Parts: sequence; C-alpha cells; structure tokens
Amino acid sequence: MRPNLYRGRHPINADAFGPVEFSEVFRTADDMREKYLDRKIRPLLKYFLLRDGEPLSFQLIMSPSTRTAISFQTSIRVMGGIYDWKPDIMSSLSKGESAKSMATILGYFECCDCIIVRYDEDDYAAQKMADAIEDRGLSPIVIDAGSGTRSHVTQMFLDMYTYYRWRPKEFYTGDITYAFIGDLSHSRTIHSDLKGLENFGGTVYLVGPEAENVPSEYLPSSENTRLRIYKVTDPLAIADKVDAWYFTRSQDNLRKKKKTTGDRKSSAFSEAYWATKKLRDAMKKDAIVLHPLPHGPEFEEDIDLIDHRFQHFPQALNGIFVRMALLKMLFAPHVDIKQIASEYGKVEMSGYFHSIPVNTKNIIGLCCTENCLCVELRGNGWEGKLQSKQEKLKVKAENPIIPWTFCNHTHCQQVSVK
Repeated sequence: MRPNLYRGRHPINADAFGPVEFSEVFRTADDMREKYLDRKIRPLLKYFLLRDGEPLSFQLIMSPSTRTAISFQTSIRVMGGIYDWKPDIMSSLSKGESAKSMATILGYFECCDCIIVRYDEDDYAAQKMADAIEDRGLSPIVIDAGSGTRSHVTQMFLDMYTYYRWRPKEFYTGDITYAFIGDLSHSRTIHSDLKGLENFGGTVYLVGPEAENVPSEYLPSSENTRLRIYKVTDPLAIADKVDAWYFTRSQDNLRKKKKTTGDRKSSAFSEAYWATKKLRDAMKKDAIVLHPLPHGPEFEEDIDLIDHRFQHFPQALNGIFVRMALLKMLFAPHVDIKQIASEYGKVEMSGYFHSIPVNTKNIIGLCCTENCLCVELRGNGWEGKLQSKQEKLKVKAENPIIPWTFCNHTHCQQVSVK
C-alpha cells in the first residue's frame, strides 16, 4: 500500500489506490473483523498499536462527526493506542490558523504519531498538513477523514468494503449497477466513491435535478471504459435496474459559504429524491440501500426495521473494521496475532481454590498424556492445570516450540515407562 500513499506515507487522496491496495484493505478488514468479533481474541488486539511497549498517540482534528470520530476512537482504543479528540471549533483553526501551521506545531511538539483530520472548510486540509510535515522532516502520519467537498478516503474504503462484502464476485467483475442520489455536487463521499469504483467498474446512475452535477474532476477519464456513468433526473425511471442505492443528505455544512438557493431549498427537490414508498416499491427486492449518515428526510427513522434492504447501520459498523485495517497496515504491518498470543496471551488455569490467568509465555512444557491437562510453569514446575483439551491444543498452536513431555503424576510416569 505504501507506494500509493501521498509522499510515501499519508492516505489522503481517493484516486491514489488501485485494485491491489483495495484488496489488501479488504483482506485486512476481514481479518480484523473476525478478531474484533471474537471475544476471546479481541483483548489481544490491544498490543497492535504499541512501540517499544508504549501506546502510539493519535490526534483527531474533527469538524462535527459521530461515526467517523467514534469509529476511529474505537479502533485506536481496541488496538491499544491513545487519542486526543479536538473539535475544530476548539482548535486554532477556528481562529484562522492554517492547516499547515497546525500540523507543523503538532509535529514539532512530538505530541502524536498520527494526525487524523476532518475539516469542512478546506478541500485540501489533509494534503496541506502532510506537506507541512514532509517539508520539515517531521514524523506524524496524516490520515484524511473528510476534507471539504473533495475527499473522504476512509469512507470510500468502508463503502467499497460494504459492496465487496455484499456481492464480492459481482463487485470485482463490475456487474453491479449503482445509483448515487441527492447532493451530487457537494457530497465528498460520492466524489470519493466514484474514484474507488473506477478500479472495479460497473454502471453508475447519478440521480438529481438538471442543475445538480458531480464536478468533472471526480468523473472517470474517457480511457476508463469499465465504469459507465449516466445522469438521470427521475429515480423511478431506473429503479428496476439498480442493485445498490446510495442516498445522501443535503450537505448544508459544505454549502453554507455558497448560500445555495433554488432547487436545493425546495420541498419538490427533496421529495423527488427521497426513498419514498413509491420508489421503494419499484426497487429490486434484492437491492441494497446505503447512506453515509447522518440521514435527514431522505428516508424515515427505523426504516431498517421494516425493510431489510436498508443497510446503513451495518455499513457504519464496517467503518470500525476498515479503520482498524488501515491502522494495522500503517503502524503494525508485521505484527502477528500468534506472536502476540505467545508473548502476551493468557489462558485460564485451574488452581487449588480458583482459576487464575497465566501468561502463555511462562508455560515451558505440556504433558503429552492424552487426558492430562497439566503444564509445566517456569519457576513453578508442574503446578498448573488447564481447563480443557481445547485449551491445551490452543497453547500448543500459539507456541509450537513448547515441548511435549510427561508430568510428574504417577499415571503419566507409568505411561512414559511403557
């Protein structure tokens, strides 16, 4: 992935990643998903974001956000890092400080290993921060979590991952028909997703009034024949063709400087591009409906409880797995869960009066008698006993160099003589 990062280190441009990088993110996200959902393995994830035994530090500079901020916070916390969350209105950005100046200060102060930036006021905030860091030889990595109307790299990854999880074969072969509906001109998630889909192909309908269009810089080049894009004004006209719907709200936070009037403010515009019952009835029964959230009147509250096609909450949950994957790929590419389990993992061992957790690295011998659960502990001899055969096999799998031998129990010694 690193050759495609901005200036070799920073994931900030949606168009910098190709199919190989996406596949690596998907594979890693699947792996992190499995570990996160396994209650026994999840505690071991807290050793991923360590350097020399100390937690890596993350500085979150955020315009208003719930899902992006909390999914990053959850990912960092679960993986053992620490973070400081500073809303942009509480930072010097609100007093006119430039993104470059802020990044320079954070870099010189050596107060964080990574800057995660979401800033509505500047399309190039993340890139400017990365330039400031690189021009001065400073250490933090910058991650784009939403810059103006231009890009939202991590949302792009989680949306592509959601499509991939939904229909992996069709996604890779470009046999999915998509509809992006709503705020075409200002939605950075639509702009980023179009860049992502260039790698996989498909048919895309951009749905909105005549005056509402995606800026040309976010559309694929004429050489890209895999992604076919059409502009339509009536969602009902293409409802029976679309496999994946992607609704967006009016991006008022990104439009406020332009004070847009006209179609954007009319209820006719809104209702024409909502997921009305009439449109839902016309949709394919096996379609999927996504939304980067938060949603407005585009569809009713709790629609997911009555229509299984609306998958915006599982989509948001995928943000945790994708952001965990990015953090692993950036900061812990060579960390292996088996190595962590061997060094830090614990198993429940039966003591005389109660079970006690024992670090597996202190186990130096396993009794090879089939039904014996005794283990030899460093400094304590054969004083430990596992709870089950499964635990015994788990310890051996996590640390294959532990020798099979015979404990000092009479029965086992008799077996060893035979």
